[in-house]
Amino acid sequence: GIQPFGGEIQIFADPPLAGLIIENNIKPGNGKCTSHKRGWRYGTLEKNGKLVARFDGTYSADCGEHSFSRTLVSNEEYTYRLFRNYWELGGGELHGELRVEKTPENALPILAYQSRPLADIITSINTFSNTVRARNLLLTLDAQEEGRAATLDGAQGRISDWLRASGVSVPGLRLDNGSGLSRTSRITAHGLSELLQYGWRSNYRPEFLSSLSLVAMDGT
Repeated sequence: GIQPFGGEIQIFADPPLAGLIIENNIKPGNGKCTSHKRGWRYGTLEKNGKLVARFDGTYSADCGEHSFSRTLVSNEEYTYRLFRNYWELGGGELHGELRVEKTPENALPILAYQSRPLADIITSINTFSNTVRARNLLLTLDAQEEGRAATLDGAQGRISDWLRASGVSVPGLRLDNGSGLSRTSRITAHGLSELLQYGWRSNYRPEFLSSLSLVAMDGT
């Protein structure tokens, strides 16, 4: 995030990652806030095992705090750097580096984490058009059987079965990867109308409606 404070422009990472160095060369400037990215830029590089994010340019203090999301490393490296940061903050020591392997069959879980309620997850997906969570939710539909990995084909089959059982007609539906980034996903206007009407009549209508963004107020 970018935050004007005390006559300077501060840059911070949330959450912080182990080995992430922020080189902040942004200077306070003047100008309209029609675009938060006007006047500043950033780039990343690796130096001696460290991940360096360098920021240059100017940022108007009148624009206030600005947050933005960027993918700097792979999912595996992000998880490793995040874990290492908090592990060391807690006084622990971690020797070695990241290594990606298959989980041994005799591995025992050391922590079970209860997810947030489904209604909260769907709200975060619909309000902000979160494609990663949408894809994960689709795969979760096919992850009910232990010992078998979830697949997109299996998840699509479960949705087709649910549509038939619910009496919702969506001919020609194609989900592809379950996210809004697909170029091959398809649904007809009639099919979408049928689905929305089912949501309106559903016992979960309040949760569904509250998950939708408000035009010009929040979300995407």
